[in-house]
Parts: sequence; structure tokens; C-alpha cells
Amino acid sequence: MRINVFAFAIVAIAGSAAVAQQKTFDTSLSALNNGSFGDRAQGLWSTSFEAPAFVAGSPLEPQNGWTASGVDLPWASVTNLNAQDGAQSYRQINDPTVGAGTGRVGLSPSVLTPANTPDNTSWWVFISAPGGADYDYVGQAPSQGFLSWRVKLNFQGNIFLLDDTGTGLAFVDSGVAFPIASWFQLSVAFDPNANAGLGTINYSMNGNPFYSSVTGTVAGTSIEQFVTVNDNFQNAGEFADLDNITPAPGALALLGLGGLIAGRRRR
Repeated sequence: MRINVFAFAIVAIAGSAAVAQQKTFDTSLSALNNGSFGDRAQGLWSTSFEAPAFVAGSPLEPQNGWTASGVDLPWASVTNLNAQDGAQSYRQINDPTVGAGTGRVGLSPSVLTPANTPDNTSWWVFISAPGGADYDYVGQAPSQGFLSWRVKLNFQGNIFLLDDTGTGLAFVDSGVAFPIASWFQLSVAFDPNANAGLGTINYSMNGNPFYSSVTGTVAGTSIEQFVTVNDNFQNAGEFADLDNITPAPGALALLGLGGLIAGRRRR
């Protein structure tokens, strides 16, 4: 049996078994980062993971300023086996060095961005099979100490978004399923100045809008880094590929977490 716990697990319980209860969301980066990554050099993280900046068959870290949980482990690598465009992409697989439920994080370089900067970020995803891991994609502002948006591709095949619909921050089921074993594009239009200053976050898949944030902005008011997170529940042979990340106009995003758990589950 699996138990969904849609919460940000703090480092203190990062390696423990999941518990069947709702946890309070903490959107600060301190709740997600055990300090194993430290500060990151600034750099443009818009990328399609192509040569010569990235070498296929090698771990993601330290290529072109990217970092990953565990340092240089093959769970996060650059592959030439399945690209959305071009020849290469970023692949996540199971990390056998840690247990299921232990968050595995990939971090782009961070770009310092002024507060209250609108942003549009898009990226392409390929999930090989359902029933295994959750895969999260995060836009955050390390200079503010907050994440700004978070998309969860649930192991059952649905898209969840971090939002507050009136009962506190939680992962909200969009009611939209994502394609399996085919490439699809996700986009987030982020405007912290819209809606009388409350902000708007609008989500699209393959160019089709499917969800708008009820609470407006979640915490951060710019996008400086793009982050991938999975909970290491992959089944045998399962993988998730990422390609063609495009931030615009200047706020750029991915996550800086050492021991994050998202959507902890127990088999």
C-alpha cells in the first residue's frame, strides 16, 4: 500500500519512513536544504543539455554549473538516448545508494533576479512509466530564501500544483493527467505584480492552460533557479528525462536541496 503525504519533509526526517498524516508546508529554502550544496555560482540555466557544454554518459554534476544530490552519482546524468530536440537530455533514474523516499535533487545555476520580476519558464518532460516515483519541478528564489512555484508529476499520472485554496499550502490535484512515454511541455507564467499585487501563477501543458493559482504567489517573488526533485521510488527500468528549459525574460529557476522529500510514500 502507498500512502500519499503531500508535504515538504524537513531534513530531520529525510531518511525516515513516511507517516500517514498531513504535514504543514514550509516554503522556505531552509526547510529543503541541508547545506550540502552551499552557494552556487550565477549563470544562465536555460539549456538543452547539448555538447560541448554537456557530455553524454556522464553525471549531471558538475557539468555547466549544475549540481545534484550525492555529488557525481549516475542517478542524475546527461544522456543521448532520448532527446526532445537535438541529441541530449538530463535523465533521472533510481539512486541505489539511498532508500526509497529519500529526495534526489538536481539544481541549475542560480541567477540573481530583482524581487517582483515576472517570468515565463517552460521545459520538456518524458516519463517512461507510471506507478513509481513522483517528479517535481520547482522555480525558486534563493536570494529571498523561498520557492516561487512547484509542479508535481504524481506517480499515479496526475499533475499537482503547490497552492493554497483556503486551507493552507498543499499540493492541489489539477485533474489533468500527463502523457506517459512521450514528450510533453510544461509552462509556468509567473507574475507577482498582477491581480492587485497578489500575483498570478498560470500553468500550461503543450500550450494549453490547465490551472491558475488560487492564492496568487506562494512565497518567492522572482525565479532565480530551476530545480528537479524525485522521491527515489522508481520501479526497475523507470526514468524521467528533461530537455529544453527556457526561462524568460530574465528570472531563471531550479531547486537547491540536499535531502528534500516531496510526496513521501510507503509501499
